[in-house]
Amino acid sequence: MKFRIVLIACLLVWALPSFAIPCLTPFNPLVDSDALAVCAPNGTLYDYVSVTEANEDPNAVYLLPITAADPNQWGFATTFCELSSPCGPGLPQQYYSDIVGVYGNGQTLSVAFASDAESGSPFAAQGHYFIPEPNGWYDVTYNIDPILQAQGYTAWFISSVPEPTTMLLLGSGIGLLARRLRKR
Repeated sequence: MKFRIVLIACLLVWALPSFAIPCLTPFNPLVDSDALAVCAPNGTLYDYVSVTEANEDPNAVYLLPITAADPNQWGFATTFCELSSPCGPGLPQQYYSDIVGVYGNGQTLSVAFASDAESGSPFAAQGHYFIPEPNGWYDVTYNIDPILQAQGYTAWFISSVPEPTTMLLLGSGIGLLARRLRKR
């Protein structure tokens, strides 16, 4: 019994961040690398953009097609740092993974992300906020128009879903832990 409780607790701690988004998306963790989604107040998907690992372009910006951005968030992008790296401003670009925020092309502002832009970012050299890459969806609602926020719309970003090898290692570790607990 103790074995099952520990195993379920480990799986929940690992998996819960992935279920944080309040609407269904077409995100496929076996194919897609990064995605940005906006959920409507009724739980439906309002806006969405994603990129696959094979199609990632470090010089591209992936824009939400219809969601308005909060102009007050221009210049306050969030930079995700590689998990095994230091995290903060002023570091070499290889320590940074993805950046999400309000992007301007000189004419309009959009909610967008750049994926694996280790050689620089189209949002600026770096973002304003720096955090380690989260495991699962990260709330970026503060980047969408305040009117949409007041109506209950939420925005979410997911970065670099663990690769199959990572999943295999995690599963093996949980399995070995379970085996050891079962022997006791």
